Amino acid sequence: MKLLVLRHGVAEDAEGFIRAGGHDAERALTDEGLRRMRKVANRLRSQLDRLDRIVSSPYRRALETAEVLAAAFGGPTPERIDGMTPADDPAELLAWLGEQSAEACIAVVGHEPHLGRLIGLLLGAQSAPSPVRLRKGGSALIEFNGSATAGGGVLQWLLTSAQMRALRD
Repeated sequence: MKLLVLRHGVAEDAEGFIRAGGHDAERALTDEGLRRMRKVANRLRSQLDRLDRIVSSPYRRALETAEVLAAAFGGPTPERIDGMTPADDPAELLAWLGEQSAEACIAVVGHEPHLGRLIGLLLGAQSAPSPVRLRKGGSALIEFNGSATAGGGVLQWLLTSAQMRALRD
């Protein structure tokens, strides 16, 4: 299995949004966040030949990022799944990943600290907090010899949004 882990792009300011009466889950990507994510998604397309599934946190900014990714790859349609909000236990997502085809190439789009903890779990980190933290728009590619398991992943790359945007086709 190949697993692309992608943190959502730059979103509306959390403090101001919440002060104005909004809920964190409703924050959208900014125009700049969308622009940067389109570039990231196009560079990801040059690094991966396909995505079989794209799954996302139900939070708006993650769903918008997943939609940008799907557009760059020409599909598949992003799916919302439980267990991907910032405070969720990454073991929930690992259980779901373990049920997927060993031949699949799957993208997960979400938030910190959840994604950093997931990457640590997949790579066999024994400490908490996770030694990995993705910045907004950052991504990692983890490969497994078979299905996804705790400690069974091999990190192929871990890049910031700026590093990914700087890659050439």
